[in-house]
Amino acid sequence: MSRTIGAIAVGAAAIALIAFGVMVVPSLNQSVGPGPSPTPTATSSSRPTATPGSDLAPISLTGQLAVVATVEGNTDIYLINADRSGLARLTDDPGEDLGPVWLADGKTLLFSRRTQLEPELAELFEVDVESGTERQLTATGERAAGPRLSPDGTQIAYEHAAGIFVMNADGSNQHRVYTADASYTLLVWAPDGQNLYLRRDATLEIVRLSIDTGKLTPVDPAQEGFAGALSPDGTTFAFQKVPGGLWLMASDGSAARHLFGDWTGVYGALWAPDSRHVLFPQADGWLYVIATDGTGLTRWFEGLQAAPRP
Repeated sequence: MSRTIGAIAVGAAAIALIAFGVMVVPSLNQSVGPGPSPTPTATSSSRPTATPGSDLAPISLTGQLAVVATVEGNTDIYLINADRSGLARLTDDPGEDLGPVWLADGKTLLFSRRTQLEPELAELFEVDVESGTERQLTATGERAAGPRLSPDGTQIAYEHAAGIFVMNADGSNQHRVYTADASYTLLVWAPDGQNLYLRRDATLEIVRLSIDTGKLTPVDPAQEGFAGALSPDGTTFAFQKVPGGLWLMASDGSAARHLFGDWTGVYGALWAPDSRHVLFPQADGWLYVIATDGTGLTRWFEGLQAAPRP
């Protein structure tokens, strides 16, 4: 089945922001404990395609990204070339498919499927991009969302109704590493693979969580870029300061520099696959792209979620 996208809008209920892992989601429900691990299930989704609107400025980028789009009221995940060509649907479900994250093989996409907002019900799934076959990874009966892949590709951290959980990339060994004492958003793994960065939602403070001890440590604002998105070539972090706009910083923490604008109430940054362009959301509901030298600011795609394919 084919569909043409005229205007792709992401509704308020589906808004979540990725900074190669930054998401804004409803608060964690701390009163509910973990559910059982699922018996993996596999289904094959239909594979309709679509084309984006033709009124956008041409753009020359290479690689592919997974993007979240709402078409005819259904929020699904699509695959698109970075130059906006070849948009093809990857998931097709009445629930909201959100927060795409690629596994290291570049063939499998991890995401959360939200079936209810109040109280929020969501589970984690993965989809094989070539076949469209889905597999459910969690069966909490509550909320599992915001997946983040560890630097070595072997573990997945995620937000649970009862706190922050970690599991193996195949869905096994699901266990809690932190019981939230407030509302936190899971941002990204630290490069060492032993810590996670969280954002305290009430204050926007960034903290570091030790997976081994469960201890929280405040992050020096001068080093908050480590909680941003690392470029595919591993050399540069992109992150947003609140306030302060979009910034770049070398992977060793040096040479921080302002790239664009000021904070607009939309938080997040991610990389194009070429490591020379940064994508970031704005309050108008669009992802914009800008070169790392500050040139070529362009409206890229209507939506607030994307993930570059490895």
